[in-house]
Amino acid sequence: MNNMKTNQKELSSKQRDELLAALKARFDANKARHPGLVWGKV
Repeated sequence: MNNMKTNQKELSSKQRDELLAALKARFDANKARHPGLVWGKV
């Protein structure tokens, strides 16, 4: 059985940074889908 809590509501700082990096990469790769938006505002 996995030792991780199933109701974990907070990310570690490393998990948060990895998630934001992945989201930014996806955002940058699909700029045509987000006309007029910049990552800093998201």
